[in-house]
Amino acid sequence: MRYWLLLTLLLGQSGPRFDVTSVKLNAGTQDFVKFDPQPGGRLSITNASLRMVISWAYGVQNSQLTGGPDWINSARFDFLAKAEGNPTTEQMRVMLRGLLVDRFNLAVHTDTREMPVYSLSRARGDGKLGPQLAISADTKCGAPADGEVGQRRCEFDVRPAKVHGHGVPLELLITTLAGFTARPVVNRTGLDAPMDFDLTWGLDANGPSIFTAVEEQLGLKLEPTRAPVGILVIDRAEKSRED
Repeated sequence: MRYWLLLTLLLGQSGPRFDVTSVKLNAGTQDFVKFDPQPGGRLSITNASLRMVISWAYGVQNSQLTGGPDWINSARFDFLAKAEGNPTTEQMRVMLRGLLVDRFNLAVHTDTREMPVYSLSRARGDGKLGPQLAISADTKCGAPADGEVGQRRCEFDVRPAKVHGHGVPLELLITTLAGFTARPVVNRTGLDAPMDFDLTWGLDANGPSIFTAVEEQLGLKLEPTRAPVGILVIDRAEKSRED
């Protein structure tokens, strides 16, 4: 068992909780999904399936999730939550796990399986990044910089064939790549700072593939391989009441 994943499960059961929460069905026709942790302990999630929310809350990729009823893939939800103080994004993930247990009676366990994956590494011999990937100047996402008035915030937006991030961990991009490639993606870039990125690929044969776009725009490459992967198994999820 992967001990980091076991720790997230334990924290989800007994960790800190949001003070104010709202969960509503999204019946709109948006073509985007947005996860927006904000300064001051506010978390907004728009047009996300429960499967996406579980993935974000537990820090696993979509391809690392298995089990659960069919509706967790199709029904879309809007979440609004507020906590005291100025918790980090990681602390908000822990709080969200508790909210999922409260609202959806979520139960999960872990497993480990060897499976096909993509390795994400730097494409260039000199390690230089592509024109649309950079280490972010916003190193304190969700908090003011020293001596600044006001607060910074991170941005992460996923649309069809387009991903935008500002001041966020590269793992958010990696999770998204895993969803579009239908395989887990292993981070071998050596990048652990907050990042800015814009990635766009073609929805048809007229545009670049996601693999070409990753290399040309980000200076990274996706290569197929096999590796043991931690799996999160959804044992139970029940439809939530609406606020």
